[in-house]
Amino acid sequence: MSEDTKPTLTDARGSGGLVAQSGFDYQLWEALAQLPGWLLQPAFEGFILEGLEDIEGRFFTPYAPESRVIDRFQAKEGSLTKTAIIEVLGNFMQYEESYPGTARVQTLVTPSLLAKLQWIAKDQTRIQKARPFYKPFATVTDASELKFRNDLIAEFGHALGNFVAENVDFALRQCTDVHTARLAFAQAMEAAFPALDSTHRRLKAAFDDLVTLANEHRGSHITRAQTLHVLQAALGASILDDDPLQVHIRSDRDPKQPQMIEIDASAFAGGEAGFPETSEWSALTTPLNQVADWAHQGGHHRIRLSGSYRLSTAFAIGTAFRAARGFDLNFPVKGDWWRTDDYSQQEGAALGWQTQPATGLVDERLVIAVGVLRNPVQEVVMTLGLSHQHEVLRLQLERAITSSHELRAAVSYIKGQVVQAVSTYRPNALEVFMVGPAALALALGHRWNALPPTQWYEFQAQSGMYQPTCRIK
Repeated sequence: MSEDTKPTLTDARGSGGLVAQSGFDYQLWEALAQLPGWLLQPAFEGFILEGLEDIEGRFFTPYAPESRVIDRFQAKEGSLTKTAIIEVLGNFMQYEESYPGTARVQTLVTPSLLAKLQWIAKDQTRIQKARPFYKPFATVTDASELKFRNDLIAEFGHALGNFVAENVDFALRQCTDVHTARLAFAQAMEAAFPALDSTHRRLKAAFDDLVTLANEHRGSHITRAQTLHVLQAALGASILDDDPLQVHIRSDRDPKQPQMIEIDASAFAGGEAGFPETSEWSALTTPLNQVADWAHQGGHHRIRLSGSYRLSTAFAIGTAFRAARGFDLNFPVKGDWWRTDDYSQQEGAALGWQTQPATGLVDERLVIAVGVLRNPVQEVVMTLGLSHQHEVLRLQLERAITSSHELRAAVSYIKGQVVQAVSTYRPNALEVFMVGPAALALALGHRWNALPPTQWYEFQAQSGMYQPTCRIK
């Protein structure tokens, strides 16, 4: 597509909505109905009215080319003819062709569709609502989605129908007067924040103050912080605490968590498929580091982790959100929440660590074996083809780590032993083998700064040996 056909802020369509106050009210009311749900998502950065589209919300994601995606809404207050619908959908497709991958979803919002086209919104909503229930039965959802796609192709043609099936949502919203708009906003607030105990008067004030904010910043970025400031001042209550920042690590067993910053670690969960080669771990470490950079820039210093992950992934998470950058971590362990900054006077040696120093390096590398409840040294020797165990720095604990106090003490002790060995032998790299809890790998990564490049290994039960996984530079 040539540059002069791409949608821009200064073309006729990009600037045309700035003169239609009635239409702008409908657009604004739709934005305020979306706003409570947007605020629940920590990745939400702000929105704009009358930008390239009527309404656009911007979200951080480490998986997009620019680390951001946009939810776009075209809000039409009248009843749309088929010709008008095709024009809107065509504009959506033109945007995607001009700026591929920048829109997460594009939505047509209108009070009603022609009677013969109402099936579009009805069928799509029915499929979306039922999809979670039928998720285990792929053939059921696949058949329904294929039928919907074929119906769209029959209605709009092959190219546009396929595009709509993949990229467009439809919403019927009867916010045609301010009273109805206030009610929609109040309902959205109740759904997003069910614990909020606010009066009708305060919700009305919040709605009206947000309208004022939007009118004053029409065509400009209205940030998450601005929105929260106005909303919470009107409500007289804090509705969100963005600290700690919620980060979900999704494995191959977890559903998506749209209300958290999410890292897709499903390809790094091990199992029968094993683990990716070392060169492929950048698909995990790169988004982790992007989230850490974004969190650091946004002033988020405490990260609350959820999800499930193996040792290699835990170590990579810890190194991304390392203490040297000012991060502290909260993470679940056996129904409790542990913290990396749970300070204790207890010394690591008091836990009963048994330590055998290495007698030297292996090809300029320091080999480290850490074991909790089980000794991994024999498997390490087999994996590397070593002549004897004395070439390995061995750190062994014969009992479980039972609290975040003990975890932090264990990390301090292990790192102290590693730093001492690094100072003695000056290795070019470290090779770390561990058997123990993921919490220990996570906390080690969190403190693994100012050390040589590190190759982590993960034990493979099928072979009885270790496999190289992530490499941290």
